[in-house]
Amino acid sequence: MKVYQLLQHTDVDGDPQPFLIYQGSAEPVFDEERSGWDCESVFITDAERTFYKLQVDSPAEAPEVSRMRFKLLWGAVERIEIYARAETEPAFKDFIRLLDDPMATTVEMANQSVAMGIGFIVNALAAIPNDQKAHRYGQILSNIDPS
Repeated sequence: MKVYQLLQHTDVDGDPQPFLIYQGSAEPVFDEERSGWDCESVFITDAERTFYKLQVDSPAEAPEVSRMRFKLLWGAVERIEIYARAETEPAFKDFIRLLDDPMATTVEMANQSVAMGIGFIVNALAAIPNDQKAHRYGQILSNIDPS
C-alpha cells in the first residue's frame, strides 16, 4: 500500500530531524492560491514552502497510546474547546464518543481514520493558531506533548 507523508526538518539539539506533518493514502497537492497542502480532508498551511512530500511503501511507525495519554496530547484549552463543541457539533461529538467508548483501551495513531480525525479537529479548533495547525497535528500524531 502506498502512503504519502508531508515532513518538515526540525532542529533537535542542533541536529535536523524529519518531523511528520501528515500521513495518509491521499497524495498531498500544493495549492498555490491558498499557500498550503490539500491532503484530502485536511488542509495544511505552508506559506514558506518548508514541507516536503514523500511516498513510502508502508506507514512510518506510529505509536499506539492509551486513551488517557491521547487526551493529554491535547492542551487544556484545546480539550475544553473539543468538549464544548461536542455539545453542538456532530463531528466533535463522534470524536469524543469514539474516544470515550469503554471498549476502546488504546488509540492506534497509525490508523488512517484516527489520523484524519485528528486532522479535522486540529484544523477546526480556534484554540490553535492557523500557522501552528500543521505543527500541532504532527505533535499529536507523533505522541509528543503539547509545547
